[in-house]
Amino acid sequence: MPRRPTPSPLPTPALAAAACGNERAHTRVPARDGSVRYRVFGGTHAYARAEDGHVVRLGGERRTVDRGTPRRAAEAARPATDAELDAPPPEQTAPASPAERGDLPPVGDGAPDNSVPEGASG
Repeated sequence: MPRRPTPSPLPTPALAAAACGNERAHTRVPARDGSVRYRVFGGTHAYARAEDGHVVRLGGERRTVDRGTPRRAAEAARPATDAELDAPPPEQTAPASPAERGDLPPVGDGAPDNSVPEGASG
C-alpha cells in the first residue's frame, strides 16, 4: 500500500497568499483553523490546505454553503493513490436528448434562422 505523504505546511505568509488567491483586494486576512486556513471575500468563504508544496482551495457562497462543508473537504483532500490513477475513468453517459437550440426552425431543412426581423437595420 502506498505511503500517504505527511503534511508539510507552507510558511504562514505563503499559505495566506495561496488562500487569498486573486481576490486579495476584497479578502479578509485568512485565519488559521487547525491545519487549514479560512478566508472570507465578498459573499464567499473558503478553506485552503497546503501539503507537499501544493495548495487545495475549497469554498462556496456563504448563503448556501455552511462553513463546515469546505473545511471537511479541505481536511479530507489527498493525492490520488496509484490504484486510482491506474483505474480506467468512469463511464460517461450521453444526455437523454440533444440540447434545445432555439434558433432552429420547426420546419424546413433545419438550418439556423438568421433572418433579420422586419424594420431592423442590418
